[in-house]
Amino acid sequence: MTISSATAASTTRVVVIASGWTYGRVHDVRIERSDDEARIVSLVVGRPGLKERLFGRGDPEQHPHRLGHGVEISWDAVIAIERTTITIEEKRR
Repeated sequence: MTISSATAASTTRVVVIASGWTYGRVHDVRIERSDDEARIVSLVVGRPGLKERLFGRGDPEQHPHRLGHGVEISWDAVIAIERTTITIEEKRR
């Protein structure tokens, strides 16, 4: 999928797997840039992802109120993008 297909309106999307389990809302998008293009690498979702976006990835030793990092979902796992949801593939164990 290309970046243009992931361009969001003002709607925050929820990440779900095909069986319906919800990871949470997308709070950040990680990209890699080169000289002439950018590509999406991952999505940061859930409440810890919102905290990470607002306060950064502080060292938990120095900032005990910033425990945990957001759940990071690989962009390669995305199988569908709809108006309010992003569906990812379900990993089998």
